[in-house]
Amino acid sequence: MAMRTVALLTIFFLPATLFWRSPCSAGDAMAAADMLGPHFWVYWAATLPLTGAVLAAWNLWTSAVMKRQQRENAVAREKES
Repeated sequence: MAMRTVALLTIFFLPATLFWRSPCSAGDAMAAADMLGPHFWVYWAATLPLTGAVLAAWNLWTSAVMKRQQRENAVAREKES
């Protein structure tokens, strides 16, 4: 369960870090007001749908894996009896 929690947190934050360009990393010292300019909405417009899509894909994938494991376990139990 701990690995799933780490994976979920990573999936949640990864798209946001993809679109964030920190001016400090380029060596430019800018004020917070300059970083959050008039086009800051584009960040959210790109990040939120991408985060939702990644979370949905992760959920579908984990559901498919769990169903497959349940089927395999059921087949293994039938072979034992």
